[in-house]
Amino acid sequence: MRPEGHLRRSVARCLAVVVSAAAGALAAAPANAAVTGSARPSVVAGHSTASDARQMAKSVALTGVSCSQPRQCLAVGYRGKHFRPPAIAESWNGARWRLTAPPPLRGPISADCVSPSFCLAIGISQKAPGSGATATWNGSNWKVRPGRPPSVIGRLSCVSPKFCMNSGAGGLTELWNGKSWRDLSAPEPSGTTDINLSGVSCTSPRFCMAVGVYTTDPDSMVPQTVAETWNGSAWKLISSPTHKPTSAFNDVSCTSSHHCVAIGAFFTAARPTFRAHNIAGLWDGTSWHVMRLPGAVGFPQGFDNLNQGPDSISCATASRCMAVGSFLNARTRMRDSVAIAWNGAKWRLTKLRGPKSGIADVSCPSQNRCIAVGHDGNRALAERWDGTTWKLLRTPSV
Repeated sequence: MRPEGHLRRSVARCLAVVVSAAAGALAAAPANAAVTGSARPSVVAGHSTASDARQMAKSVALTGVSCSQPRQCLAVGYRGKHFRPPAIAESWNGARWRLTAPPPLRGPISADCVSPSFCLAIGISQKAPGSGATATWNGSNWKVRPGRPPSVIGRLSCVSPKFCMNSGAGGLTELWNGKSWRDLSAPEPSGTTDINLSGVSCTSPRFCMAVGVYTTDPDSMVPQTVAETWNGSAWKLISSPTHKPTSAFNDVSCTSSHHCVAIGAFFTAARPTFRAHNIAGLWDGTSWHVMRLPGAVGFPQGFDNLNQGPDSISCATASRCMAVGSFLNARTRMRDSVAIAWNGAKWRLTKLRGPKSGIADVSCPSQNRCIAVGHDGNRALAERWDGTTWKLLRTPSV
């Protein structure tokens, strides 16, 4: 891991609210945070009572999910709302959720699975709180892996136990080779002062797509989308759609080198209310085609609330994708969750069954099966999509 002084100044200062990988994880650090000191403290402010402390300790949130098969999913998250909370894990067998051995990490945590017997997770080290750590899951137990730790807790995309890509704040990208992490050099747009590669998706060791946001003026709050492709040996900056005054990509999912779908938002300036619009960018191997998604909302407080647009997307095929996240409801001034389905021709809003406060991630192992996870403030949430409707699933108590 790089010493903190060598890290690019974290994009979290002005952009992380746009591209948070787990918008519902209120107490954890941003999922794309550098591991050296960038985690934010608990959202609980003021004086705490004994009752508050007990409630915080019981709080459980699922912030990520990865399904290697329709009946094999692993969800990760955290327990408690204190600083760098202990990680938890739950597994889905197609019929019910059960608690598994927790990853030997602290939050924030990110994970991806390539089979029922291999998942890779990164988070904060339990033994060295200022450092990252890596753990692998063999279907029964977690094992902390030796070697150089990750420099950033970002998005993971694995295609085999010997190839995983990690991307996150500061435009950092890292490659897992089965034993350790290796830094990769990712180009940046000219004049970049802050950058966050908040989403990455790999279809093979020879192709990955990373997306996010960058700015050339960290004080202006006018980020734009950024996209890069990996060819097996190097990252290449590619053109990405922009919208004035500002736009953002939050995540991406690829089914081949000629088909990727990125999701995010663009913002139109209309004082005193800035209005956000959910967007999707379809990559055909050569260029992006941008579509507006349902679910546009207004911002009564302007650019102070840029956390907008779907946070996570998973595509089982080129014609079946699901995007999820949370947004600020301009009417109620509360956050709602959203799930938007793509059928190859159009996007449509779907109706989630659980509480609306915090769907954070989704994984679709087949075209008619998706699992979405999050939290409702104090409890873990999980829902299953069958191609037509969502069903709320019972999650175990921690």
